[in-house]
Amino acid sequence: MARPRLMVLAALGSLLSLIVAATQNVGAQGQPRGRLQESYLERGGARPAWAEAALEQSLRYFEGKGKSRLAFKLRSVQRDNLATHVRLDQLYRGLPVFGGQLIAHLSSDGHSQFDNGHFYENLKLSTTPRLSAAQAIEVAKQALGYKGSFAKEPSARLLVLPQNGGAVLAYQVGLRIDDYTDATANHQYFINALDGSIVLHYNTLHTIQATGTGHSLYSGTVNLSTQWNARMYILRDKSRGDMITTDLRQTEDGKGRIVADRDNIWGDGTTADPRSAAVDAHYGAAQT
Repeated sequence: MARPRLMVLAALGSLLSLIVAATQNVGAQGQPRGRLQESYLERGGARPAWAEAALEQSLRYFEGKGKSRLAFKLRSVQRDNLATHVRLDQLYRGLPVFGGQLIAHLSSDGHSQFDNGHFYENLKLSTTPRLSAAQAIEVAKQALGYKGSFAKEPSARLLVLPQNGGAVLAYQVGLRIDDYTDATANHQYFINALDGSIVLHYNTLHTIQATGTGHSLYSGTVNLSTQWNARMYILRDKSRGDMITTDLRQTEDGKGRIVADRDNIWGDGTTADPRSAAVDAHYGAAQT
């Protein structure tokens, strides 16, 4: 009776080794900790043989769990000294399913495997839109109401958006504003592709409050409450009623541009650098 017990222990040991491999492979910041050997990112070209083999193994694995290989699109494959990790995006009738993704973790010997991620089951919806991509972009623009120029040409992609236990055929429209003013944002609108309603909207641009160093004209070197805004620091203090310091650029229309800087060190203490005066304005307003 010892042999079956040994076989069970061996199987458990193999599975445990794979689980340990996967958990050891990701650090506190989500970075690989194992020794990365090869990496492949799907870009539409020819795949290396090792990535093709890993993809085939993972698709057979998911077929064994009752899923069609047509429900997946390869995103990437990574192989380290512990295991191979195949990341697959979910598809529904050829369209991407927003938030649907599974990762197959394959042991080096090919005998142990498991997966994690999220797969949306029992999707049933039409994939024929009534709106065009251009119409969806126009709906998003009107909803945003921004009158300036976008950082890049607005884009729209047709996808399946799972929601409230069901799913909606929608366009994901990206509207990027990058002018370092209060409007700076990266808006994502999800427009119902059948009736043009807004299903979901959020801003993916994250701002971080920071402390900068200012060399002023009248107060010496001072600390400034600033904000990191995706690519630049700006003179914005959210702790004091959302205080913003702008440069009117010698105009009289009152339409200034928020003062920005790349290294969070502002001015040089002289009038040669216009940010020196901005430091006095921002610092003085904060003290007041």
